[in-house]
Amino acid sequence: MSTNHVANSSDYVLGAESVLTAGRRLQSALSTGASPAKMEYVIAGLEQAAEMQNNRGTAYHNFMFSELTGASETEKATRERIMEDVLASVLTDLQVANVLMAAGQAVGELGAQPQPQRLGESLRRLENTSQVIAQSLASPLKDGAEPGRFGFAEEAAAPEAVKSADLDSAKKTFKERSDETLTSLVGDAKEVVMSAIKALSEISADKVAEAFSKLGDKIGELAKVGRLFRQGVRKLESAINALLRLLGEDLLKKVKEQVEKLWEGLKDGKYVSGPLEFAFSVKATSDRIDEILAKDGLKLEPLDDASNVLAKLKQAFKENMEILSAVVSALSLIGTFLLLIPAVGAQVALVAASANATILGAVVLIGMDYTDSGILLRRVRGVKEIAEGLVK
Repeated sequence: MSTNHVANSSDYVLGAESVLTAGRRLQSALSTGASPAKMEYVIAGLEQAAEMQNNRGTAYHNFMFSELTGASETEKATRERIMEDVLASVLTDLQVANVLMAAGQAVGELGAQPQPQRLGESLRRLENTSQVIAQSLASPLKDGAEPGRFGFAEEAAAPEAVKSADLDSAKKTFKERSDETLTSLVGDAKEVVMSAIKALSEISADKVAEAFSKLGDKIGELAKVGRLFRQGVRKLESAINALLRLLGEDLLKKVKEQVEKLWEGLKDGKYVSGPLEFAFSVKATSDRIDEILAKDGLKLEPLDDASNVLAKLKQAFKENMEILSAVVSALSLIGTFLLLIPAVGAQVALVAASANATILGAVVLIGMDYTDSGILLRRVRGVKEIAEGLVK
């Protein structure tokens, strides 16, 4: 198992790096005015790199989903780790899609005026992401998800380990930490939600409604244009479908009502935290913690241990949200390329709406997992489960 993970993760990283290298060669060829023969050679090299990255990405995802299926619901550390790694790979694949689409546009596949500066921006994004995943995927799955290992979220100073003087102090600290964690989960989720809502607000209402009605469905096949651009579209489709596979198409359909409430509540900027607090069952979780802390038989050391675990949980969730925020940004750039395809505006709008609706669904499902509201994903030992462990 460990050997397979090393091979698949290493191959995945090398695939992304090969696209980056081939993309840099194309950028250089464009800037120096290479001959048609040299340009064809460089384009073919990028095509081959993209094909290799796609094959290695498919193999990596198949391996990771196999590991997720094989990990029991009690193996939360492994399941959380797989969740984070696949989220990071979805972001990487979207950056690859951006490079390929930008490359296609730069060599004139769309007929519009080439804009090589967009290729430069896409390459910088892929370079930054590939450097992060090269360092962060390279550790055993059984080690779990160490908070901050990807570095997408700004690293916060670790709170001082709790060592309470007495039982009452331990109870008080746990209550404070749990409330802080629930508030932080809502706040971090809000940032991603608002980015996705902003993107949805720029799309026609009928396409947004259609996207919500199809939440959990795979995205439809897009028009194929050009050679490099076509591979970019293919990469976009596989990235979104990997995200759907990670979250579970059936689970996304189950949170469709919560996602629609987020949209309805937030699209006009009326209120922000309320729909998320409702989706995450913040009040019910807080009330249950009060009940647990009122019970007899609680012990000081387990309470302090639980308080320390909550601090790590909060940081892990923040990083998940930062990855999703980067996904929204990558999708936004992809949208600018898709709009360059002649006569597919309505189709592009639906794809953009569906992708951002899926991000909203991801925020709801992951947030519910971290608070233990609804118990759908079962990949994290969340706030309520940590509290319940005090009375078991």
